[in-house]
Amino acid sequence: MFKERIERWLRQEPLRWAVIEYLCTLSCPLYLVGGAVRDALLGRPGCDVDLAVKGRAIALARQIADRFHGAYVPLDLERDTARVVFVLEGRRQYVDLAKLRAESIEEDLQARDFTVNAMAVPLLEGGVGELIDPTGGQRDLSRRLLRVVYPQAFAEDPLRVLRAVRLQGSLGFVLTDDTMELARRWAWALSKVSAERIRDELVQILSLREASEAFQCAFELGALRVVFPELASSELAADAIATLRELEKVLAGFEEGGGPFPQLRPYRGALLMHWNDEFSPGQKGRLLLKLAALLVPVFWNEPRGAARVARRLRFSSQQVCYLERILQGVRLLLEGSVLREPLGAYRYFRQVGKAGLDGAILFLVLQDQARQKAHLDVVQFLLEAWFRRYDRLVAPPRLLSGREVMEVLGLKPGPDVGKWLERLQEAQVKGQVRSREEAIVFLRRCKGGYVRKRDKRA
Repeated sequence: MFKERIERWLRQEPLRWAVIEYLCTLSCPLYLVGGAVRDALLGRPGCDVDLAVKGRAIALARQIADRFHGAYVPLDLERDTARVVFVLEGRRQYVDLAKLRAESIEEDLQARDFTVNAMAVPLLEGGVGELIDPTGGQRDLSRRLLRVVYPQAFAEDPLRVLRAVRLQGSLGFVLTDDTMELARRWAWALSKVSAERIRDELVQILSLREASEAFQCAFELGALRVVFPELASSELAADAIATLRELEKVLAGFEEGGGPFPQLRPYRGALLMHWNDEFSPGQKGRLLLKLAALLVPVFWNEPRGAARVARRLRFSSQQVCYLERILQGVRLLLEGSVLREPLGAYRYFRQVGKAGLDGAILFLVLQDQARQKAHLDVVQFLLEAWFRRYDRLVAPPRLLSGREVMEVLGLKPGPDVGKWLERLQEAQVKGQVRSREEAIVFLRRCKGGYVRKRDKRA
């Protein structure tokens, strides 16, 4: 029965099965391992395949990439591990190949992290072999338990503490008592793990539908304060997790077609598209919104502090900047400096750009119900400005170039040119200027008034 279930899972993706059939013709021992076996037995959908080979894994990855027109990505040259990436109909599929970590597949499995990830199935021409399960993974899978394979698992790789958090959140499993105790004992050692590896786990945790519950688990294990020293106090950690939980309720409401803010439902589709945009492969925009929710209790008034956290965790420069702008948007709205008028929307998005959409939603999440109702009009107006009146209120087309402004006003190149261009755009937003001719008249009139005021002061 298990063989049929695994083979059926593999055949659900034609390319995946074609790759495996090809590898089976090469006469090298090949095993489906880890999360792929786990997901196949659970019947969970998935495109990714983890393969262990008794041979040169990197060389095989190159062959697969060449034969099936994928992208070859070396992961660990020392451990002979590589990935092949395929993009089909907008979806990415990954085939990871790794050389066996020991002389036999049984020894390899006994050195893995959790029992549910320590199962393997031989891949043979025409089908699959019998399940190999030396650590009792199948039993724990049926009981929905996460158990470390051996007591030194966290000591040898502390990142597994965060992986336990992620797997509990994604699978809905429960950590066994001994596993939880070991995780608590070794959570401090996350400080010794590279920022890049921690970031990659955080990205996967933030991708969870209920990342807040995973971070609650991280808090209980003592891992949250190691990864985010800024949330060391119980009060701040509780606020951060509660804010993220409220945000996730809002996101779920939009995804399900409703949400707590009926006035914003006309923008539901556009917001979902915005949150599904990717900053990099596999990293959607909503991840940064969730990270902002986690950090906003500490950094709502100091967006650069949140940027420092993201930089420390080795997020990209683009992501760091975007996160900072989300919190800048929150701060502007909390300060009450964004008015429900064309110029208010223009100036808001001028400062924070597209991140202002996320800042506006997160701002609402931070309010109680009474204040949400009071501020909904402003947020609705901001969404309308971005999604329906973009060319009018967010980025009106320039009527004059910088050179033309210099000619009209008799200016030399310098910062004053930019100031006059900005003044002209604000006049467009307010409806005072609609054409090139009106722009010239406006500038000359403003320049004349400016000169008269200067003469009076003199």
